[in-house]
Amino acid sequence: MISSQTVRAAMMQVRAESRINFLTPSFLAIISGPLVLIFIISIVMGDMSYDGIFESAGAYSLAGLIGVAGTMSAFQVMSEMQQERTEGTLLRLRMLPAGATSWVVGKTITSFAYLLVTGALSITGSMIFFPDLRPESPVGYLALVLLLLASFLAFFPFGIMAGTLVRNTWGMLIAMVVFMVVYAGAGTMIPMDWYPDWVQWLVAATPFYWVAHLGRWALLPAEAGVAEITGSFEPLLGVVILGIWAIIGYAAAPKLLRSSLNRETVGGFQATREKIATRGYA
Repeated sequence: MISSQTVRAAMMQVRAESRINFLTPSFLAIISGPLVLIFIISIVMGDMSYDGIFESAGAYSLAGLIGVAGTMSAFQVMSEMQQERTEGTLLRLRMLPAGATSWVVGKTITSFAYLLVTGALSITGSMIFFPDLRPESPVGYLALVLLLLASFLAFFPFGIMAGTLVRNTWGMLIAMVVFMVVYAGAGTMIPMDWYPDWVQWLVAATPFYWVAHLGRWALLPAEAGVAEITGSFEPLLGVVILGIWAIIGYAAAPKLLRSSLNRETVGGFQATREKIATRGYA
């Protein structure tokens, strides 16, 4: 049971992070990032087609990218944990009663709010450049909101887990490269039947593929499902697999977070600050 004190601490964190995310120049990055990506895809892929799958390669790719929008919450929380480690925030959490709990609650709220804003911008921009992606009924819009929620729940705990393991700038760079390779290659933008069979089933084991699969299911006509591993859209199977990944993540993340906070020490924080002062990065 979460105490009222923990809730108050979490809401204070939400207010502070919301001011940073939405009331500072960084908000321009939130707005411009998805729109620039959509514009580039419309220019590069707008006239391309995937024969027998969908007449617009750009629309096909964007449908998958909208599905995986929630994966950015994992990258966001991982990056913020590294920054807060160098600033001493995580060290202070260790010293506060229920500090980890209030931090997780607050981070969950702010990260999902961030996702809703970027997701709404991505969906709106995609519909402007590719009108065929517009849902045919209000149920379709509800499906998109639920998709963002499912994507967030599946990936957010893994962002926390990655943040407990990444403890310096080089680790962050390696994690970014791995993340982007998997993000781009896990069936988000390219039809799966372009891959060899063994690669298809390897990719199908990841949650990246299934959130992209659900994005295409929500936005593309049923015949586009022929390019999927299953030969058609399988939304129920996708939800079940994402649920399994979410259960695994939420079972493991709290243990790793507590262990990581126990490793935060004054001496370690001072050493990190000295590295930053000496060479400019941790």
